[in-house]
Amino acid sequence: MLSDLHLIAQGICLRKNNKWSDCRSFNGIINLQELYHNAQETLLDWLNQLELERESWSTVALRLKNLCGIKSRLDQNIWRVPKENDQTTMVCFTHDLLFYLILTQLLDNARHYFVGYCRCHEHPSNSLLRPYLRMSNKQLQTIIAPYRADFHWLDDLLNPLPDEMEQLLQSLDELKSSMPEDSPLVALINRWLCAELQRPATRLEEQQSLRIIKQVKHCLELIHLHDQWLDHRQLVISIMHSRHDLSFTFENYQGILKYHNAQQSMNCQEELAHWKQALKERKRRRSKFYGPTFPNRSVFNHVITQLSYLAQEQPLVPDPSRLLEWTGHPHQYVHAMGNLISDGLFQLNSCNDRAPIVQYLSQFIKVRRVDNKGFTTLSTLQTYFKKARTGDL
Repeated sequence: MLSDLHLIAQGICLRKNNKWSDCRSFNGIINLQELYHNAQETLLDWLNQLELERESWSTVALRLKNLCGIKSRLDQNIWRVPKENDQTTMVCFTHDLLFYLILTQLLDNARHYFVGYCRCHEHPSNSLLRPYLRMSNKQLQTIIAPYRADFHWLDDLLNPLPDEMEQLLQSLDELKSSMPEDSPLVALINRWLCAELQRPATRLEEQQSLRIIKQVKHCLELIHLHDQWLDHRQLVISIMHSRHDLSFTFENYQGILKYHNAQQSMNCQEELAHWKQALKERKRRRSKFYGPTFPNRSVFNHVITQLSYLAQEQPLVPDPSRLLEWTGHPHQYVHAMGNLISDGLFQLNSCNDRAPIVQYLSQFIKVRRVDNKGFTTLSTLQTYFKKARTGDL
């Protein structure tokens, strides 16, 4: 039974990807009633084998997972009525759609048949058991009308109640619409949703998706209220905690950093220090460094590696609003720093040459002038250091 379903699904995927513009792979109408009846008999046979202890659950579970995989393949693109409305195209589309609905119903039946054998996390998820359709109710009713007498379960299958995930997705769209269109934050959410909303195969995966979407929604609400960088970071961490590839998330993560700090370059060193500290906290296990969202170690390693490359290529750009101030006499600053450099306690790239160290420190420390009217310039400080070295200061 499974091999037959795979072969049929393979042809449907080809036609679906071409939006039924080319139906040459369609070899005629399969007797859908017979197909459904035979598949039902196979499911009941699996159940009978379990009850007689002739089959182990692990064997049947693999078959059920295989059945879920066929449905997931057919879910990859949403089902739409083809634009070409000629008879041949519509016959092909209707046949393929009914096969898809039959497969969905078979999974629903399997969920009930194997109660007591199937552990909770192995059950097909509620999302997988729902048709992934985008067409008007009138179109749908017209297509399935001739088959209602043969498939009495169609009405219940095609009228599902709205679930929590759909409500969350709707609220996510509303939040995104209140943000600037050019924000990389919106781009990140859009790209992540495309990956996250692949139909989960088990209830456990569905629960994970629901939890992550809730966290993302919570972070977006905080950003909408406060627009603080920590909220942006928490959002990125929540998305990184999902089960998808990290590369596109990190790409947008850099964009959010630059967008949030539009007046200065992205401070990779400072962000790198944060993630290294976060990794240390994670190792302690008892820390609540990230609250409810706590990515696994591979997430930290990926981000730290990428930030390390960026930090090597980009000089540290200090925040002007956070510079240190030396409020004493400039000569006191020169003597204090000069002694540290001479003793080898201050080094830059394993070297204690005065000029580059003084220039580097000037990016972070502002030295007030004697008359307290502004700050001493770098050239003046360099002159003071030369005099101090010759004993003229």
